[in-house]
Amino acid sequence: MRLRVQRRPQNLKGLSAYNAYMMQYLPSYKASHPEMNHSDAFGAVGAQWKGLSDEEKKPYQKIADDANAKAALNSGVDEVETKPRKPRKIAAYNLYIKSTLTVRGMHTRARSQQLNEPSFPL
Repeated sequence: MRLRVQRRPQNLKGLSAYNAYMMQYLPSYKASHPEMNHSDAFGAVGAQWKGLSDEEKKPYQKIADDANAKAALNSGVDEVETKPRKPRKIAAYNLYIKSTLTVRGMHTRARSQQLNEPSFPL
C-alpha cells in the first residue's frame, strides 16, 4: 500500500524565465494594442521571447530563480506524508468484465486484434 504525498499548492509552482518575461511585457503590449485579443497578444509576446538570445534571457532567469528561492523559503514544507489510502471497493461492472476476460483467457486488445475490430479501452 502506498502512502499519499500531499502536493505543493499551485501558487508555489516554479516560475520560469518565460513567465517572468510575460508578466513584465504582456500588460504593456496589451495596453499599446487595445484592439488585439488576449490570445493574439500572448502569441506576439511569445514570439518576441523566442527571438531573444540566451544572453538577453538571463535577467528573466535571475528573476525567476529569486522568486523560486523566496517561495521555497516561505513554503516551509515540501512534501507531507499522510496516512495510507483505504483500498477502493471494486464496482460490480468491473468484476464482471474482469471475470469475463479471465474466462475467455484473453485481453480485450488481443481479442479485438484477433477479430480485426478496433480496440476500445474499457
